[in-house]
Amino acid sequence: MQIGQFNLLQAIRDFWPTGIASVLDVGCGDGKLTSRLRAPGAPTIVGLDSSGEALARLQLDGVLGKAQALPFPSAAFDLVMSTDTLEHMPDAEEVSAWDELFRVAAKAVMVAVPFREELLDATTRCAECGHCYHVNWHQRSYDIVDLHQRAPVGWTVRATVLAGEPWNATLPPETILRRTALNEWAGWELAICPCCGSGGQAATAEQPLQSLLAQALAKHLYPALAEQRYCRSHSEVLVIFQRNGVAFDLPQPLLAETHAQPASQIDFLEQLPAADLQPFCQVAQHVACAGGRWRLQFPLYEASPTLEVCRQPGSQGALHLVLEDEVGCLFNGCVLDDGQERSVHRLPRPPQAGYYGVLGSCSSAEPFASLQLGQGPSVLWAVAADSGKCRYLHLNGEENPLFVQVSQPLWFDPQTLSPRSPAARAAPWQVLYSLQDCFERALQASNAVSSIEAQITEQNQLRVHIQNLSAERDALLQRAIEADQLAVQLQNLSAERDALLQRAIEADQLAVRVQNLSADRDVLLQRAIEADQLAVRVQNLSAERDVLLQRAIEADQLAVQVQNLSAERDALLQRTIEADQLAVQLQSLSTERDTLLQRAIEADQLAVQLQNLSTERDVLLQRAMEADQLAVQVQNLRAERNALLQCDDDARQSRGAPAEPKR
Repeated sequence: MQIGQFNLLQAIRDFWPTGIASVLDVGCGDGKLTSRLRAPGAPTIVGLDSSGEALARLQLDGVLGKAQALPFPSAAFDLVMSTDTLEHMPDAEEVSAWDELFRVAAKAVMVAVPFREELLDATTRCAECGHCYHVNWHQRSYDIVDLHQRAPVGWTVRATVLAGEPWNATLPPETILRRTALNEWAGWELAICPCCGSGGQAATAEQPLQSLLAQALAKHLYPALAEQRYCRSHSEVLVIFQRNGVAFDLPQPLLAETHAQPASQIDFLEQLPAADLQPFCQVAQHVACAGGRWRLQFPLYEASPTLEVCRQPGSQGALHLVLEDEVGCLFNGCVLDDGQERSVHRLPRPPQAGYYGVLGSCSSAEPFASLQLGQGPSVLWAVAADSGKCRYLHLNGEENPLFVQVSQPLWFDPQTLSPRSPAARAAPWQVLYSLQDCFERALQASNAVSSIEAQITEQNQLRVHIQNLSAERDALLQRAIEADQLAVQLQNLSAERDALLQRAIEADQLAVRVQNLSADRDVLLQRAIEADQLAVRVQNLSAERDVLLQRAIEADQLAVQVQNLSAERDALLQRTIEADQLAVQLQSLSTERDTLLQRAIEADQLAVQLQNLSTERDVLLQRAMEADQLAVQVQNLRAERNALLQCDDDARQSRGAPAEPKR
């Protein structure tokens, strides 16, 4: 049994109603959880499931049936329970199942479902048909308000309990970004695609977001988290409904001891070390690392926070700290002198949060009492009892109490249970659009840090870091424009035509995604559309280019256009492209001539597309110039020239125009 199931079972035991003589477990499966409720003097338990195979392993009395039509009369059981079943049903079946639970129950209904599950966390993409689905086929996510509204007339909510285990550390905005923008999906080898029946694939290890991408997401995420945090500490919600007019009591659970502190503060005296760093952490924490040091992690709830340091009462000695953000070092040195009890430090620049927020480190032997980076919302810290039994936080008073299970040390923010909307989710396109700002901020911040005296080593590290940021920023921008593949292709760009064609194909696939971007990105997108669509789009150019395009299309004007080349390079390149294309269509040149003309077309297209690109694309411009020289050589080839002139004469004769004298 998994830890989440064990904690849910403990919550069911801790809130089991008194006076229950008979129980029906709807969707019992093989009774993994229900069988543990049996004990001497316990009520009679009957399990119901739609799977005969699962019932064959059930150690209780089992009935084959469906939750939407329970084969029992009304009020047949004192208590009807269902755990982790309703989330698998389609909407219509789920509504019918709720009605049946309340119909068959005489006194109480106890339902447990996943609490605020982010369905994308366990969503995978079928490798065969491309369909996206939840690996466990979950259909919906439940909240407390949703469950309370399920009570029909004549029923009330007696108690609500948050139990289970923590969800994974990834916050929903990061999951959405990974799924929709980075094409990273969950996996499970035992999953089955509901569309084609194909088996699932094993999950790949999730790597931290790249630096600039993490900065862009943190820029949108932390202002939202300052207003509303995510509740990720409990995976199950247990609701106990009571029929009106029926009396029963619930046991009084053991209550946990709590203390409140700002989410941006690490209290070394009260707060236990965390097991690992959390991506985009919502509360400050410390993790033990090698060398007898603490690895510190802070959320960034203020744009320009101060660092507050306090020592343990009666301690001596100077305290030292290293604080760094995604750009570089913010502080490195003594934060509290010997004999000084408290100090507040202003940072040299506004921090830039990264994938793990703002990080720091200090010696675990130095007597720190607390560290706080700016102001933050207040949260509750609770510690489980030494006996290993679960304790609970009691919220919402006595009429409709809400209990939060404490099976291990945890932080909890009651504000996260507010029925209002959860923390805002940054759209993936907004995060990608912020990459440019993050890159420029990183450069400015690094220049500010480099001006600080006595930071020679840090300067060298920042210079290397800025060089890496420059390359990383270019790669991420191209990846956002060209479907996450163009970055690798541009780095390995050779003189081969296939690389340019692949770039155009991928950029065209991305056209729909970036249609709402700024005019600058629209221009970049238009340059990357397939070459065969360029002629149609050029029809909307200026009147001068429209006239030149029309003249280039007509075969009888090809020779006149070549003789009357204008000084404007763009007109010459465009006319050469269209003239060569028409020459290919009319003359059916040999394979060698097709290759030369095609290279000239592609080189001229690159010259138009890449005239505003960086110096690294000058190589492609040189190719265009070399292709122009090849075009001159082709024009001087006597056999090809005679063929073109012969075609021109034939065209003129067909219109009755005098043939041009041969030179």
